[in-house]
Amino acid sequence: MCGHPERSFALCDRADAIAPAMLTEVVRAGTWRERGDHDRAAAAFERALLLDPANWSLHLDLADLDALRGDFASAAVRTARGLELEPAEPTLRAAPAAYRFRLAPAAGALRELLDAAGALRPSPYRRQLLDLARTDAAGPFTGLPAELLAEADRPRGGGCPAVNGSRTSHWYPERTAARRGTGMPNGLGGLDGLDEACERVLAETGCPSVSVAVAAGEELVLARAYGWADVAAGRPATPGTAYGLASVTKAFTGLAACLAADRGLLDLDAPLAGEFAHAAPTVRQLLRHRGGFPGYYDFSYRPDGAPGPIDLARYRRQLHAPDGEFEYSNIGYQEVARALEAATGRELGALLREWVAEPLGLAGFAFGPVHPGPAPAAVRYTPDGRAYPPCREGHPAAGAGWATAGDVALFARRSAGLLAPGTAAAVLDAPAIAPGGKLGYGLGRVVQRAADGSVCSSHGGGMGGVAAMMIDLPGRGLSVAVLANSTDKSARNAVVAHLTGVLAPEFDPAHLAPVDEPDLPLALPAGRWSGEVATPDGAVPLALAALPDGLVEVRLADLPPVAVPAAASRRWDLRLIAELQLPTADARLNSPAFGLQLRLQDGGLTGRALAFKNGDREGFLGPYLPHPCELRRRG
Repeated sequence: MCGHPERSFALCDRADAIAPAMLTEVVRAGTWRERGDHDRAAAAFERALLLDPANWSLHLDLADLDALRGDFASAAVRTARGLELEPAEPTLRAAPAAYRFRLAPAAGALRELLDAAGALRPSPYRRQLLDLARTDAAGPFTGLPAELLAEADRPRGGGCPAVNGSRTSHWYPERTAARRGTGMPNGLGGLDGLDEACERVLAETGCPSVSVAVAAGEELVLARAYGWADVAAGRPATPGTAYGLASVTKAFTGLAACLAADRGLLDLDAPLAGEFAHAAPTVRQLLRHRGGFPGYYDFSYRPDGAPGPIDLARYRRQLHAPDGEFEYSNIGYQEVARALEAATGRELGALLREWVAEPLGLAGFAFGPVHPGPAPAAVRYTPDGRAYPPCREGHPAAGAGWATAGDVALFARRSAGLLAPGTAAAVLDAPAIAPGGKLGYGLGRVVQRAADGSVCSSHGGGMGGVAAMMIDLPGRGLSVAVLANSTDKSARNAVVAHLTGVLAPEFDPAHLAPVDEPDLPLALPAGRWSGEVATPDGAVPLALAALPDGLVEVRLADLPPVAVPAAASRRWDLRLIAELQLPTADARLNSPAFGLQLRLQDGGLTGRALAFKNGDREGFLGPYLPHPCELRRRG
């Protein structure tokens, strides 16, 4: 059991009380190996071999342990015993070739290893064997033909691509069944092509790394990682690497609020204390993104400990009454954190650690602008490969979580067990995001309900250098997590598609972007409108004119007018983006684009004006700042 060895040993002991079994000893061996106790791991594999003498893969597991301890002679002997049981198994030919090379590094032995490894399908285990030809404890091998060493260093027909000039690599799983020979764990055989799919995706998208986990029941059954967690340092991603979660954090915050409700500390349906522009929302409304607050984020990249330059309080303004339309809002989740901290007297980070991470066995979970360790964390990257500095935000309850993919998969499967049955059901009670839509939003989860009553819940996350996805399939008893360290979500989406295509064909791809609204043709009547944008620095003049061919002329403050394409959507009669700088101190920091989302009402246009940065192909992702906007028709 990943991150919870004592529970793993306890479950093995309970299984032994029923009947000794080979797989029980394999789980026990894997747990000891995870803890770094190779002697006890070997003893458990030996007991497994006594229970299943014909299992050739156990000889290979024991050989791997010998190799880890530097005893390559014993490792070669063990693989020879396995080869007697399964003469056609290619891994039993490639592994001893690697061990013989380490015993006597020579060109002939390296050639034998390269040929034997070439018979294996691209996989983490093949990479493990080839890595034995690259270096030993004293450093890289010397005195061997350069072309052979270069061939050993290449990911031969299926490894990860070069990223910024460095060879990527990936971890090899601890579980024999998920690594080679017998294929995936029971029920996951369709994922045998996962290694090739992930490596292909990294090659096609340029994403530095991706980490994948699957939980079944309440246990982790697959955990793999591919590529570089830190390109510059040459540090590979492993299943123990923590990634930024961005908005997947909302599921954790939602669970903490529900736990407080179960403990009688927080009423999900009581109006919050404080001043609000319309009416006080409830925690339930805020968790469902129906508190009346707009979309907002204020990412900044400041020296350690320095406060962010933008004060969320300047934008903490409801733009409509609560319990109305859905509007995805980080501000709303920060309001939940404010209520939760007031009710418990504890900081949110401490609550998440003590109420959520520790009971669920999430060893890699952390909360804050940086991951504190001891688990290594993935560096965040722009789509073109520039490393992000630490990011601070005024709404950490909505996006400041960190975890491994295994942590996220286990959270998805285990979290309902912490709640009272009625509260667990309420998490999935999800009003539709859009009228008549297939997806709803509950208490920190996007929810899909099929006609047969089956449920799929999820939450995605994205910010500078983060693309994350959590999926739970209660009817199948499965959960999936995919984490990547690039702003570009292409790699995340492709890996999710591969996994769900095998494990959950019913999964609606709309989960990947559940709040996106497709463009509709602009139907704005000809005319002119003028008014102002209400900003923290004061009113800013704005004028619009509807032009032919779907264009709109925009005049902002004293800037030259620009004509830009415009569209409509389900919620808005006018949507547009213009390369205009809103002249406020906050917007000038890193929000150089200007957007409008307006409704036509009684001849006027009302809604919001946005200052934001359109991606991070240049610089870093900037704040997204909403401002009330009202324009009157002038002709």
